[in-house]
Amino acid sequence: MDPELKKMVERLISQTERWKDEIVTLTTQYNSAIEKVHDIQKELAEKRDELNKKKNSWWYQLLINYKPIISFAFGVFIVALAVIAVDKYTSRNISLFHGDSGVSISNTASSTKLES
Repeated sequence: MDPELKKMVERLISQTERWKDEIVTLTTQYNSAIEKVHDIQKELAEKRDELNKKKNSWWYQLLINYKPIISFAFGVFIVALAVIAVDKYTSRNISLFHGDSGVSISNTASSTKLES
């Protein structure tokens, strides 16, 4: 066999071995990536199922369907609390000036007096 041809064949064999190793490495990485993708898809499917269960629950449907009514009722409740608080606060003697002037407003159920 010609020595130059023999060298060429040896180079081709060594190159083929390197490619074979590289193909094995890439195939392993590909299979690992595919497994990760399947795991992620499985997790997403589980989360989607949980979300669907949550969306099908009665309280979630109530919240979504009656959200404007619930918001309005909550607003009315807050306003009622504010009215009650103001009423409780104004039913006491309120000092307008904290000092020597002694001006105060006394609000009772029967009358309102301004004392100086």
